[in-house]
Amino acid sequence: MAERRYRDPVHNIILLDDSKPDDALIISIIDTAEFQRLRRIKQLGLALYTYQGAEHSRFTHSLAQCI
Repeated sequence: MAERRYRDPVHNIILLDDSKPDDALIISIIDTAEFQRLRRIKQLGLALYTYQGAEHSRFTHSLAQCI
């Protein structure tokens, strides 16, 4: 029984428990290479260099949609 925590800028902390069937399905989707590639796609453009603490990637956007 493992619990995963994801930090989302909109929903704050998202907890997933792999002992629950729905959460296990979501975890298996998140673990795919295609989903992980979304971490590299940033949506802030050059503002990323001005506001270095800001994080808005396609991964976090898709994570919120997945949950």
